[in-house]
Amino acid sequence: MKCLQRITVLTDQADNAIHGFAIGRQKHTGRRLNVPARTEQLDIMLAFSGLAIPKKHVQLPASSQRTRRSGAIAQQVRALAQKGHYKSADEILHTLDRAPRGYSPLPDDDGTQGVTIPPSSASVRFPSHVFMHQLLRDNKPVRAARKLEWMIEGGVRVRTRTFNAIISTLLSKMPKFTVKKLDKSNEGDTGTQRLGETAVARPFTSDRIRETFCRQAVALLQLARTHGVKREIWMYERVLDGLMLQGQYVEAALLFDMLAKDWQVHRALEEAFSTPVSPPSQIISQPKDSKLYTLYTILAASSLPPSSSLLRRILNPVKEMFRRIKTFRYLPTHAVHSSLQAYVILLTTLHQRQIPYADISLLIEAVSACPVNSRVRKNPVWVVRQEGGPPRKVDALTYADEVLEALINDLPKDLPTFPALEASYERSDDAVSKDRHAGIPLRKLFKESATIHIPFAFSSTPQRPPTELRLPYLPPILPPLDEASYLSLMTYTLYVRQDTSLARTVFVHMTAMRNPALTPGPSVWTTLQNAVIGNATLGEPRSKGEPRSSWRTGVHMNSERVDEILSRVVTSEEKDRMLGLSDKVSQAGGTTSNVPSSH
Repeated sequence: MKCLQRITVLTDQADNAIHGFAIGRQKHTGRRLNVPARTEQLDIMLAFSGLAIPKKHVQLPASSQRTRRSGAIAQQVRALAQKGHYKSADEILHTLDRAPRGYSPLPDDDGTQGVTIPPSSASVRFPSHVFMHQLLRDNKPVRAARKLEWMIEGGVRVRTRTFNAIISTLLSKMPKFTVKKLDKSNEGDTGTQRLGETAVARPFTSDRIRETFCRQAVALLQLARTHGVKREIWMYERVLDGLMLQGQYVEAALLFDMLAKDWQVHRALEEAFSTPVSPPSQIISQPKDSKLYTLYTILAASSLPPSSSLLRRILNPVKEMFRRIKTFRYLPTHAVHSSLQAYVILLTTLHQRQIPYADISLLIEAVSACPVNSRVRKNPVWVVRQEGGPPRKVDALTYADEVLEALINDLPKDLPTFPALEASYERSDDAVSKDRHAGIPLRKLFKESATIHIPFAFSSTPQRPPTELRLPYLPPILPPLDEASYLSLMTYTLYVRQDTSLARTVFVHMTAMRNPALTPGPSVWTTLQNAVIGNATLGEPRSKGEPRSSWRTGVHMNSERVDEILSRVVTSEEKDRMLGLSDKVSQAGGTTSNVPSSH
């Protein structure tokens, strides 16, 4: 504190100079300092706020003095940080944050009139942002991130540019190689052990991440998630890249699953708020300062749908690991098991219809890349039950077949619909007294359970907002699939399952039952031909497929045999429509197929 200039106060006025310096935002309304406390931090803020003991009464306008005081304090915080006195700068910010709010007149001894300090004399927001940016310039992103956590938890509004700068700096510090050192909190996460059920059932937190900078970035994103701070998709893309580089496939899959569930809850609440049930007047006609409007505004500002790029960043390394399982002889047990476990987590997200976009072709194609050998069979994985209870142990390939077969038998036809909102006005006195000071805990919105409870603060008005808003269930948000996903499903049924009946179900749904229906072109016929030729070199079908005798080996497979098999999937009329869609294709002689000529 020696670097700061302190104000000179007369000795006879020093003891009674300050009984309470009203500066900062309201943290404890009406709280005053019980004893005359002349701390060094308060002296500094008093000196640079432009206040002195005047000769006559002066009323300081809050509108003009607030920016001046905050700027003066920010300059001193920056000066301290530039000289490396981070602790002193941090103490000033904490003192400014804890300062009471209200009118604190200075004593008028010897005829001196007091100065009335406005109720909002300075803000901690601007000095805190200045301090965080100086920490970034000094290459201390972890300390800046912790200061940002302090601001978010304290309810201080965070600038988007500052939040993005801290996240970007943290993610840029991540190593470009695998970190060998393991975190003690990740039990069983070694190179030779398999993941236990607790590692899968445990919710995703930043403590699961080994690398320091990535762990701090995820902690910030988790805090922003529960406090309504706006995030961007590139942040999660870079986090997933870092997790996959470190070999933490399971943590990456759990992060995607969490984002999918968050978006499912957000979409359900958004639709429910827009179309409430009776009494609608008490829900729709709420003023803009009501808890319901605040909740809806925060959810709309912090919504972040999981894009297909996030899923692609996870599945590409997983598919590469599947190819290594098939090719390489020696691989770490943990690498094999974590890749299988991550893929099963994504399949569970698909099984619960929580993926909000139509392109899931890469997720389906990964099944074909996974080999059927003893290395995969000896690594069972865990599946978290949607209805609750302990996870169950399953075989990865068997579970994949179950999920995709269930998807084929119940493909989405229309866009997802959402249930109406149910309002409840019954509330106990204990719950009301607790919610009176609790505000809106947004973290309760992001539970994995099917019922969402949204507590509201107590109000003595006759027509207060509902104390509970409930969704009967979280509806599926998987839209109708696109053509690439349909082709991947048909390739899976022919190449892996060798089941023409399942392929026929997918084709009929694509052309007749989907709303709107898709019109397949010549490329669809070529894809089906290639799938039939490719499965001729495989072994026995994995489950419920047709007998192997009906699928000849690749040596005897010719165009006539391929057409015979595909006739069970596509009728001759449908085939003619596919091949005759384009005049250009017809004039060119049809499509180019990889079907070998008959011998």
